[in-house]
Amino acid sequence: MPETAATRLLPILQEGIEITKMVLYRKLRDFVTPRFPEHSAAFHGQLAGGVVNDLFGPPPDLPETAAAFMGKNGELIAQERQAFASELPEMKIVITDALRMQTICALLAGLADPGLLQRAESAGILLAEREIPLPHTFIDMARRLGKASGLLTPPAPSQP
Repeated sequence: MPETAATRLLPILQEGIEITKMVLYRKLRDFVTPRFPEHSAAFHGQLAGGVVNDLFGPPPDLPETAAAFMGKNGELIAQERQAFASELPEMKIVITDALRMQTICALLAGLADPGLLQRAESAGILLAEREIPLPHTFIDMARRLGKASGLLTPPAPSQP
């Protein structure tokens, strides 16, 4: 089967989505840590992961402990998702673009629309009036976020 532009673009977009999710996870972990000083670092990580999974849908290989945490703490996860979006509104741009790209990727892969955009809009997180970014714009944003957060490092210059 010949490779199409969509099949070449899909893994690149998915990489951008994953980078964005990792950046969001770090920002969320830093956000919830001072809000719950009585809890452990593991709890902070689980809560941040729960919010990311709530926004983007849990991965198919979600560990049982993470699924149990999400089931037990659904209300807290929703509360922290809203607090994060309210206190760091600039992250709504990142979340909106990444959710839109994830929906496009699902459709390109022949999967059903997961309804994440509708959920995010109902929760007041999705910036519906924002234009859908072009793929290269989204990928550039994801790379800049990754570099700024220390997740991506530019390649070392080659030695002559």
